[in-house]
Amino acid sequence: MLRANQLAPCSASTGSSNAATRSQFFNLKIDRDNPASVLSADLLLPGIGEAVGAAVREDDSGILLERFERLMLPRLLEREGMTRATVTKPFKPYFAVVAGGHAPSHAGYGLGLEGLLSYVTRQPDIRMASMPWLLSANSIREDAR
Repeated sequence: MLRANQLAPCSASTGSSNAATRSQFFNLKIDRDNPASVLSADLLLPGIGEAVGAAVREDDSGILLERFERLMLPRLLEREGMTRATVTKPFKPYFAVVAGGHAPSHAGYGLGLEGLLSYVTRQPDIRMASMPWLLSANSIREDAR
């Protein structure tokens, strides 16, 4: 994972699209024109890193299951006490929805709120843009009085 302090300094936001397939979550749709990448886009902000990430979700149940088995299952089985049954159980309803044709082509996005707030407020410490951290820091200070 790339951290904000590893990014080369730049003065403008940057967009990226169609990330490498090997570095992405199993349910992202593969670009049929370029199978080495998935259909995705990210907004990278200077000094912050990824602020918004978006991707098209896989709607072909065969491809979805194959990618889960190849990319996700082995990593989950490495965890202590995990079996194939315990790992796959939480995913079964999702796989059933996709296999039943109830998940048409769609995309989703995630907004890194603290990163975006840190950028907008020019706050170099992302914790200072995080309300839960600020509240816990203030409660610690009050308890110390």
